[in-house]
Amino acid sequence: MDSSTTGGSGFGSTGFSSFEQEIIDELAKINNRIQGSKKYLMATGTLASEFIEDMSVIIMDKFEALELKVVPIVNDFFGDTITVAGLVTGIDLVSQLKEHKGYDEAIIPRSMLKRDELVFLDNITLDRASELLGMKITPCNVDGVDLINFLKIGVSK
Repeated sequence: MDSSTTGGSGFGSTGFSSFEQEIIDELAKINNRIQGSKKYLMATGTLASEFIEDMSVIIMDKFEALELKVVPIVNDFFGDTITVAGLVTGIDLVSQLKEHKGYDEAIIPRSMLKRDELVFLDNITLDRASELLGMKITPCNVDGVDLINFLKIGVSK
């Protein structure tokens, strides 16, 4: 799912329920709690933050020592009435994640980046944002299967 079909939020009108069902279906395939310890920040726009927080609780229940901290990013660049993840800029992301220390990595929805580029709307590259933050930032498709697979691989490293 990308911002061209979802108005930039990473979710269409049925996107929240579809993403939730994908997560639930993928987690149902896991018989035993997954071992491994990782701490991730999950950045999103303010619109989806409560929903992502609810999903993170469901996800963490299937993992032994996984910590997911959802961070809603307020859009200072375009104004705080802009709430979708697809319009979050690199500078807003970095400035608001900087206070969160001790995490292994930050996960962002792929819709935060320009289509077919690893660049935010303010022209900060993903690599530069990671460098400024001092933490790897990984874009993930807004897809429940992709997210769960990313986490399964990540905690096993």
